[in-house]
Amino acid sequence: MDLSAMTIEQALEPALDIAESGAFGLHSDIRRSKILIVDDSTLIRQLIHRTLSQAGFSELRFAKDGEEAIESVLVDTPDLIVLDIQMPRIDGYQVCSTLRQHDETSDLPIIVQTAHDDADARARVFQVGATDIIGKPINPPELVARVRLQLENRLLIRNLTSHNERLRQELDAAHEMQAFLQPTTTQIRDLEERHAIKIESFTDTSSELGGDNWGIWSLDDNRLAFHMVDFSGHGVVAALNVFRLHTLMQEHKDEVFDPAGFLWRLNHLLTAVLPIGQFATMICGYLDRPDNQLVYASASAPSPIITRQGGKEPPIFIDSSGLPLGISRDAHHEVRRVPFEPGDHLFLYSDAVTEALDAQGNAVEESGLVGLIEASLTDGGLETVVQRSLAGFYSRVSLPITDDLTAIGILRTANRS
Repeated sequence: MDLSAMTIEQALEPALDIAESGAFGLHSDIRRSKILIVDDSTLIRQLIHRTLSQAGFSELRFAKDGEEAIESVLVDTPDLIVLDIQMPRIDGYQVCSTLRQHDETSDLPIIVQTAHDDADARARVFQVGATDIIGKPINPPELVARVRLQLENRLLIRNLTSHNERLRQELDAAHEMQAFLQPTTTQIRDLEERHAIKIESFTDTSSELGGDNWGIWSLDDNRLAFHMVDFSGHGVVAALNVFRLHTLMQEHKDEVFDPAGFLWRLNHLLTAVLPIGQFATMICGYLDRPDNQLVYASASAPSPIITRQGGKEPPIFIDSSGLPLGISRDAHHEVRRVPFEPGDHLFLYSDAVTEALDAQGNAVEESGLVGLIEASLTDGGLETVVQRSLAGFYSRVSLPITDDLTAIGILRTANRS
């Protein structure tokens, strides 16, 4: 049918059926969406206006050609454009291309109306950036359905983007809070001077938040306490457990004079609050400088590595067996003592180091970690052995690492006078 031979009321008659059918209930955000109708035909503009207004859309505006459309968009960006292709001055192809060059309109929904039905013409419409196509003469129910679909998609994307941004901000804040649980650079420097030691630390979380945590603090002038914990899993749940444990530790941290009793206390508290399947491996203890000993207890933590006499002796593992925290209220742990003299180095790490896979799918394992330490000692001393060992580690394994990784080095530099 030739639209030019029709009266306006004849052309608008199908649009009236849409309102009468009541088939298009719109969400209020969709109903208030700003829609720009661009067409050089007064009749078509009125047809689209009547169709959309009868369907419930209330924020409709108009442009009679491409140039006017671009000017309107730059002044007040709509939520959607219904765009004719064949127009004087600037056609629909140019309008699409121009709008896609601006960040503000790069993803603006554009529904192109065209009488072309050949494949090449339709392909060109999408090549210049159109979101959807509707044929001419316009079918009112189809127009309403396509407009509604594009606006609902846009609203969904906006809501998801807003939600993701809020989530990102909350995770960033939680990440900063978790970082506050770690010793600060100033605190580490004070401990190094007070206890004649050097401390290296490295943490790499597999997501925004992690389940690893470590700490180091003075018990007195002669004893330096430490701990490292690794909760099962990673992400938000593991991080919440880290906060939970940190709170418990602050109430009982002086009890680390008895490392086994300290673990018993934490285990007793954690088993009461951790869901089944969640647990933590942990090592804690203290460096007793007058007795040149490392006094510690372990809850199934990865075996620490001691390198003695500034690297003159090969690295060795020390026993770290014991039941993880949070599994059984009846768990008991053993206090262990090993020599730790000036020039000795303690390497603590989470199991992500030994369980990471190389390109062939082989785990690094404990033997591989020792090899990395030994190789690093050919390039420097124990002061930076953690940094150099992990450089070799990351050059070997497949990335990204799928678990939280923490590594700590404690080197005794000398006896205090």
